[in-house]
Amino acid sequence: MSHLGKKLDEYISKKFHKVKILRNEKRLGLIGCRNLGAKFALGEILVFLDSHCEVTNFWLQPLIQQIITNPKSLAIPQLAYIEDTTFKFYYNTRTNKYGGGFTWSLTFNSILLSEQHLEYVNYKTPIMVGGNYAINRTFFFQMGTYDEGMENYGGEDIEMSLRIWMCGGKLIMIPCSIIGHVYKSKSLKNEKLYNEMRTRNLIRTAYIWLDEYNELFKKVSGYSIYNTTKDHHVL
Repeated sequence: MSHLGKKLDEYISKKFHKVKILRNEKRLGLIGCRNLGAKFALGEILVFLDSHCEVTNFWLQPLIQQIITNPKSLAIPQLAYIEDTTFKFYYNTRTNKYGGGFTWSLTFNSILLSEQHLEYVNYKTPIMVGGNYAINRTFFFQMGTYDEGMENYGGEDIEMSLRIWMCGGKLIMIPCSIIGHVYKSKSLKNEKLYNEMRTRNLIRTAYIWLDEYNELFKKVSGYSIYNTTKDHHVL
């Protein structure tokens, strides 16, 4: 595309002096690219956002405050809905308070919070909601960054969440930090390939983090390919 490459480099250098463009020699996928960005970042706090997001006013300060208060926490904004055809922004400050959960097949699901949870300004969640969050840079590298043994993307949010709270960290939802997220109404171009990558990533996650509960994962998910030659590399 004509607006990319050198033209994009020139535009960014003139308009956004703090922005760096990193170009990979080979395709790394979401997991590899996020690790690469973290490696080159200079700030004490890292913020990961999907490309199809739109931030609101004063979205960043509450995330930073949480990290300053507890450097071993991951600060997660509330996600508002952006329609992919009209880009209309939908958000309700009361009904949009939710947390992240998962089934024994490691499938993400949203948890509707009780009135007791809603009384708190910020609140804990077992699983991050999406891949948009802030984290202390030192803590991110102490935790081992994203698992580069996983492929491209899919399941990395589950793996990172399990890693953080089982190793002494906390995942905290920050309701006053609101970020709009475009939800695609159409399926992926290659949904079969994505499902294969996600399956391998979740198997790896279960094998590493679930210990004896790994058997529950295998029973519920139906993924029983641990000992096959074809998929041995996922371990």
